[in-house]
Amino acid sequence: MNLWAHRDPRSCGLSQLSQPYMGRDMPWAILLFASGSLAIPAPSIFLVPPYPSSQDDPIYISCTAPKDFLGANFTLFRGEEAVQLLQAPSDQPGVTFNVTGGGSEAAGGNFRCQYGVMGEHSQPQLSDLSQSVQVSFPGPQRPTPPPQSWSESKSSAVKIL
Repeated sequence: MNLWAHRDPRSCGLSQLSQPYMGRDMPWAILLFASGSLAIPAPSIFLVPPYPSSQDDPIYISCTAPKDFLGANFTLFRGEEAVQLLQAPSDQPGVTFNVTGGGSEAAGGNFRCQYGVMGEHSQPQLSDLSQSVQVSFPGPQRPTPPPQSWSESKSSAVKIL
């Protein structure tokens, strides 16, 4: 399975992209020239409601590239490990990962994502990693025993001879 959509930079609008710089848009061509390679911005990431309350609940994480990067390939990481790969539809800038747990694998953790597109000379260009999203669940709640009355605590503490 080819995870990279074959694209010419012009076909995904790279020649028209710009980056805000000191209140003005800086063309990507200048960024490319300055850095020596195409700097692709990090995607946004967020947990999609309804939020999980237990490890059995479904977990959906959205990862979205800037609007000019349609049909990109996305990788979801838990910690340092890649856990899922998805390609966005050709008219969409993002995907939603389903990382529902089950069985012995815990679903929670620290998640980040990244996307890639084909750049110049058919070389894959990867974005920076997104910010992280932490998915955790409340621990099992232990019922607290009711407080003992004075007479119960006194009788359990007194030894009759």
